Amino acid sequence: MFTLPCSLRLVSVLMPRFLRQFGLRTLLLFCTLAAVCFGLWRSHMTWVDRQHAIAQQIGEKNGSVRWGTWGPSWLHDAFGSRYFSYIITVDWQHKLIINQDLELLRELTSLEELDVAGNRISNKGLEVLGDLPHLRRLAVWRTLISDQGLKTIGKLKQLEVLDIQRTDITEQGLRYLGGLPKLKVLRHSLEVTDEGIEHLAAMPSLRLTTLSCRTLSEENLRWVAQQPKLQTVTIVAPQGNRWAEAFVGHPTLQSLTIAFADIQDAQMRKILEANTLTEIDLLNVSVSDAGLIALPPGGKLQRFQLMNTKTTPGGFLKVIGPTAVRVHIEPGWITLFDKNNNAKIEWYGRLTDDLWPNLAHCTSAKQFYCQAKLPAEDVLTSLGSQKELTNVFIHCPINDRVMEALAGLSKLEILRLHGQQNISPAGYGLLAKAKCLKTLSLLKSETNDQHLAEIGKLQSLTSLVLSGCPIRDQGIQHLVSLSNLEGLRLVNCPLLTDDAFREIAKLPKLQFLTGKGQCFSDAGLQHLHGMPTLRDVQFKGYISSPGLQALRDSLPMAGKASY
Repeated sequence: MFTLPCSLRLVSVLMPRFLRQFGLRTLLLFCTLAAVCFGLWRSHMTWVDRQHAIAQQIGEKNGSVRWGTWGPSWLHDAFGSRYFSYIITVDWQHKLIINQDLELLRELTSLEELDVAGNRISNKGLEVLGDLPHLRRLAVWRTLISDQGLKTIGKLKQLEVLDIQRTDITEQGLRYLGGLPKLKVLRHSLEVTDEGIEHLAAMPSLRLTTLSCRTLSEENLRWVAQQPKLQTVTIVAPQGNRWAEAFVGHPTLQSLTIAFADIQDAQMRKILEANTLTEIDLLNVSVSDAGLIALPPGGKLQRFQLMNTKTTPGGFLKVIGPTAVRVHIEPGWITLFDKNNNAKIEWYGRLTDDLWPNLAHCTSAKQFYCQAKLPAEDVLTSLGSQKELTNVFIHCPINDRVMEALAGLSKLEILRLHGQQNISPAGYGLLAKAKCLKTLSLLKSETNDQHLAEIGKLQSLTSLVLSGCPIRDQGIQHLVSLSNLEGLRLVNCPLLTDDAFREIAKLPKLQFLTGKGQCFSDAGLQHLHGMPTLRDVQFKGYISSPGLQALRDSLPMAGKASY
């Protein structure tokens, strides 16, 4: 009869009762399993500790990390999150790192997102990506990588988002990305041709949002138009003239730029009538006046630019002008702002004579600015038909006929004239008909005392600016009759002296006085002391700070708000 050794009999006696039901083989198997589990857990703890050490080294190189976690919440509550977390993101954007620094990443096999953009990273540095099989997002824009670097990136089968903008990568290198089954977003700054389109089409999950292309065939342009997430596209020198129809009414396309292209007027009208785009830029495109339409109310279009097209400035104003609330004209440039959606519509080209009479079509305009060379001083008489105008700035020579047209604007509130004008004193007197005129600014003009005699009759004025004008103290006397004038600005009028302040002190409602020039001194400010309505005075020149402060201290209304 077999008898257990004394040692085993002792173990069986000391063994807890609930374990005596198991055989020795079962207990040995249990102990082995427990040892393996504890070993694996210890290995995991070592791995996590190493990750924290790497995170510290990344931080010392100005980088940052983001941690992911795993396991149920009760484990985190019971034991803390340290050993249930792992690095999923490393951000080294613009941190002056080099290839050798990337070696730290080799042990981060769970890494999902990596941003090393803006650093001197080359193709050699990207070799570390071979140890990061779970990488989903990668940003290497503005680095030194080339097509050879894409060959390495093309092995990341889990990659979903890739940013390679402003690198030395060419469209030929895109062929290495064709085997990425999950790549959805590719951000690049390439201007692709038909070859590049073929490589993009080979990426099964890619969803193009932005694309710039050159000399594409009509077939490839139609493929581009079929991209369901397309938002911005630039098309340069395309082949054919029937491709534009494919972009009409695209559900997600927001910005369309077309350059050096042959587009039919009917196609352009369809694009505008579809009313789905927010930005349209046309450069050296064959569109004529017949391709334009009045923008529909409630449209999405925010910017429409025509540069060196076959459209004329007159035709542009005739079609777009009726809904413009702001008109801005400079040499070679017209800008309109549409009243329906505040869209900015720009036309670039040579300003021809047909422009000026067609200003009459801008019947909704409230603001008008002109700094272009006029074929004649009276061409702006068409402004008289713009009855909604409230603000006019003219930086070119005009005459009395234009002033008569402006005087007929019943809603005109602000008039600014810049530069030498051929306006007589009687021309300024015509403005008395503009009963709503509040502000008159004359900048670097030939306005003299005779002109001031007529300006002094404009009783509706509340603000007057005279800059660089050859006016004298005697001329200021004419302004005393401006019973509603609240603001006066005198800038670089060299013929004025301190005696001008004697007349200014007689203005019954003057609240704000500003000026600049070397013709005034502290002595002249004495005439303004105690003015009952004057609130603030700002002067630059020979007037000292103590003199200006003494004046302010003497004013009973100084510093008080006006209502």
